[in-house]
Amino acid sequence: MEQSDRRKWLALSLWPGFGVKSWLKLNRMTDNPVAIFDDRTLQARFTDGRRSTEDFGKLLDMADAELARAQTESFGIITVQDPQFSHLLRSIPDPPPVLFYRGDISFLDTLSMGIVGTRHPTAYGIEMTRKFATGLSKRNITIVSGLAIGIDAHAHDAALRQSGKTVAVLGCGLDQDYPRSNRELRCRIEHEGLVVSEYPWGTAPNPGQFPRRNRIISGLSWGTLIVEARESSGALITANLALEQNREVFALPGNITSAASRGPLSLIRQGAVPVTEIDDILEHLPGRPGRDTSNTNHLPDLQPPENLTDSEKILWSCLSCDAESVDDLIVKSGLPASQVHSILLKFELSGRVQQLPGKQYKFNSKSSN
Repeated sequence: MEQSDRRKWLALSLWPGFGVKSWLKLNRMTDNPVAIFDDRTLQARFTDGRRSTEDFGKLLDMADAELARAQTESFGIITVQDPQFSHLLRSIPDPPPVLFYRGDISFLDTLSMGIVGTRHPTAYGIEMTRKFATGLSKRNITIVSGLAIGIDAHAHDAALRQSGKTVAVLGCGLDQDYPRSNRELRCRIEHEGLVVSEYPWGTAPNPGQFPRRNRIISGLSWGTLIVEARESSGALITANLALEQNREVFALPGNITSAASRGPLSLIRQGAVPVTEIDDILEHLPGRPGRDTSNTNHLPDLQPPENLTDSEKILWSCLSCDAESVDDLIVKSGLPASQVHSILLKFELSGRVQQLPGKQYKFNSKSSN
């Protein structure tokens, strides 16, 4: 990506009050959101004339300052349009325009599983968290969590001890020492894994930011496991976000007399997958990683092909192992109908996508690519 475009995406992320409604509104007006920095007509339409060209110039100045800070403070910036950005996270209704990071950015777009839960786990919750994080790491599945004390910290630590991949998503700026009790763990993740945040340098922890952070945890993950959580907790917010993003939700059954079990039990009553063994998760994940290795030629290849255009990457991220109608794919991708049909034909001819009766499409389980 050219530095000028990176600067504009960064400016968009620094726009005060620019949330999901703004993102959706801007995407309805243009297929290139950062065009707003050059198009005065679009500026006027989007802001109803409430912002001047000078205001947009100030946002770009803020972006320049943040790019300079990235050099002096040794952190990276990746935009939603960069090839290494998670194709799953890109597909949610309100992806972060940029992520600030420290660590191995290649972990961002890997087969990942979210593990979240209470800050005050029982001995059983800790044991099960470490069991599942270790087992998934052995199968090369990245563990994503929020670096909170309790379940999150144990999930990250278990992955690192297995020499596995882990991604920590912060609800504050990269410069914030929060939570302090996880300082050593965070340093290990920065050196052996990946720490990301959508919040710029200097953003202090704030309760309102953590629910927003949770959509990134679920957005990065094919599925999310809730280990222990009370009925009203951040972990259940993550579970609900995962459902909204059409991702799998798994829940660990626990002691019915324990308050920490009420959240998972409530999710199971609502249809979450109860898990007692690693295979309960693996059989629901795309390609069933780590299982039936003798039959891998019959599993769909879910990694996007090389050299896709931006539009092709977007549509690829909307496809799954389940059949999707053309109309649904048009809505999910936000692409013009003619473009969706053209890209689907290309995918079908390559053998990576299969057309079913009724103009429905899914990843091709018979592909050997």
